[in-house]
Amino acid sequence: MSNRQVVATVVLDKQCDDQGLMAHAADATDWSDVKHSLRKKRDRLLDDNVVLSLCTKSDWEGFKRLLTNCAILICTAKTTGFIWGESEMIQSSAFHFASKYVLFPALYMFYGFQIQCFGYAAQHELMHRTAFRTRWINDTLLFLVSIPCFEFGKHEKAMHKQHHTYTNDIHRDPELTSFWDREELENKGFRKVAANRWEYVLEFIDLASVMKSHLMRIINSSRGIPVDYTGTKWSLENWRYGDEVMRDLQVTAQFQIGVYLIILALPMLAEKGMKELLFYWLIPAILGFIPINFVRNAEHADCFISKQGDEINCLRNTRSCRSNFIVRHLMWNMNFHAEHHLYPMVPFYNLPKLSDLLEESLEHNDIKHFLNVNWEYVKRDGWIDQQNKESGRTADDSNKKLL
Repeated sequence: MSNRQVVATVVLDKQCDDQGLMAHAADATDWSDVKHSLRKKRDRLLDDNVVLSLCTKSDWEGFKRLLTNCAILICTAKTTGFIWGESEMIQSSAFHFASKYVLFPALYMFYGFQIQCFGYAAQHELMHRTAFRTRWINDTLLFLVSIPCFEFGKHEKAMHKQHHTYTNDIHRDPELTSFWDREELENKGFRKVAANRWEYVLEFIDLASVMKSHLMRIINSSRGIPVDYTGTKWSLENWRYGDEVMRDLQVTAQFQIGVYLIILALPMLAEKGMKELLFYWLIPAILGFIPINFVRNAEHADCFISKQGDEINCLRNTRSCRSNFIVRHLMWNMNFHAEHHLYPMVPFYNLPKLSDLLEESLEHNDIKHFLNVNWEYVKRDGWIDQQNKESGRTADDSNKKLL
C-alpha cells in the first residue's frame, strides 16, 4: 500500500462517527458502526483516494441546488395561484375546465411534493452537513427548511444517525423498531414492506397519522420526553439520547413551537392572510406527504435485514433508483440511496459519479423508476405476497392486523 493510500485511509477513518443517537461528533460525517478501514473489508470497495476526491463539499453547489429548487417552487406556486384564481382569460376559454379540474390538482400535488422535498431531501443533506461546506450554513438552514414541512431537524438527525449506523438492524434501526412490533421483526419472512395492499395504500392516504407523528415529535421533545419516529413512544430497547442531545432537542423544539405560533398569528392581521396561508402552505405541505412517500417507501424495502449479529452491509440493505432529472434535482440526488449509505460523507452533487462507480456492485439498483418500484410492492407475487408467503401468513392473517 502506497503512502498516499495510507494517508487517504487515515483521513477517512477520522471522519467516522459511530455513536449513533447518543452524541454528535462535531465534524465527523461518516455515520457508521465501524471505521472506514474496517468497512473496506465488508462493503466499501472503491479506492480510498477516489472516495476522498468525491468528499469535497461546496457552498457553491449547495446554493445552486437550493436556489434553483426555490425558483421552481415559486414558479409552481404562482402558476397554481393563477389557475385557482380563475383569471378572465381562463374563464372565457374552453381551457377552463381542463385547467381547473385536471391541470390544477396535478400541479398542486407537484407543489406539495416540492415543499416536502425540502423537508426530506434538503433537510437530509443539511443534517449530514454535506449540502454546504460551511458548517453554520448547514445548521441554520436545517432549522429553517424543517419548519414548513412539519419536520424537526434535530430529532431527525439523531434518529437518522442511528439509522445509518445500524441500517436495517431489527434491534437498533429506529426506522424498523418504530413501526413494526417485535413479532413482525423477528419473523424470518420480514421484508420491511406493508402487510397487505390496503396497508400499502394507507401509507399514502392516512395523513392524520403522518401529521400526528410529526407534530408529536416536536411536542414531546419540547417536554424533554425521548420519542422515536412515532412521536409517542420509545422503541429502541437499550439506546437512549445522551444528556446533551436531549437538552438540545428540548430547547430547539420549544423554539420551533414558538415560530409556529408566530406564523399562525401573523395572518390574523391581514384580511386574506389565513386563506393564503392555507392555500400556499398548510394544505399543499400536508398533501405533499403523498408523493414524497411514493419515492421514499422502498429505500430499504425487500433488502437484506440484519437480525442476530449480522454485519451491516449497504451493498445489500439499501435500494437505489435512477428516476428522471427533475426528481433527482428536487431530491438532491437522494434517489442514489445505496450509494449514500455506503459513503454518507460524499456530498449530494457527487452521488451520480459515485453511482457510476458502484453500478455493478450494488444488489438493489436494477429497478430504474419509482413507478416500477411501487408496482413491485402490489403486483401479484410481488413483495407483499412474497413477504406473506415466507412469513407463513395468509391474506386473511394480514388483514387482521388492521382490525
